[in-house]
Amino acid sequence: MGGLVRVLQQLPKDAPSRPKYIALLKEMAAESLAIQGKDGLWRPGMLDEASYPLPEVSGSAFVAYALAYGVNQGILDRKSYWPAVEKAWAGMLMHVYATDGWAQSSRWARLPVPSPKAPATFTAWVLICWPGRRSIARQSKFLR
Repeated sequence: MGGLVRVLQQLPKDAPSRPKYIALLKEMAAESLAIQGKDGLWRPGMLDEASYPLPEVSGSAFVAYALAYGVNQGILDRKSYWPAVEKAWAGMLMHVYATDGWAQSSRWARLPVPSPKAPATFTAWVLICWPGRRSIARQSKFLR
């Protein structure tokens, strides 16, 4: 979903294909709400949580980023989607190491193995935090 947001950010507002991407974001956002974990995070096997029950922090950051973008751009309803963004943010913060600020993530492999300090985690956190200063940092009770 984070990649879809990046496409929408680059796509001209009058591009004929823009409505297709907006519809896709809405569809994916609705489905993501249904499978968000109780801890606010999504799992590596999004459709089968039991296949690998540990949380996926970087993937969850990309989903939260997309939801926050959708809300901030008026694509997604704030009342329906912002609570999921805050829940995801709270869940992500539970996996930040106090010693160095990195978050647990999964290695690039067929089977995810918990591995700190993966570049994907850094990328995901930058996307959700840096532009998210407008979206999450100012509006989230977790950063006040």
